[in-house]
Amino acid sequence: MYRRTERWLDNRGMTYKTTDGRDVTALTSVSLDIKKGEFISLLGPSGCGKTTLLRIIADLLQPTKGTITVGGETPRQARLKQRYGISFTSTCSKSGAKPTKP
Repeated sequence: MYRRTERWLDNRGMTYKTTDGRDVTALTSVSLDIKKGEFISLLGPSGCGKTTLLRIIADLLQPTKGTITVGGETPRQARLKQRYGISFTSTCSKSGAKPTKP
């Protein structure tokens, strides 16, 4: 079955200003294509921009470079129509707990 690919992000970036006025780049040239109905995960080390990217998709931040569309709509329009879902998780290693084996 063919599923139409939707362009979500194309060459987007995010730069923050620190309290002393320096620029810190969180995202550089990020592009993402997702097929309708597809489930994706963002994996990477701490500080690589996963949360920043999700905040942009969720309409909590505006990218400082470029624009974003979610299925052809702005993130705000898509959020209000509930076109996607986001689940934030964290590892249990910080609490000292170990994952259980099935």
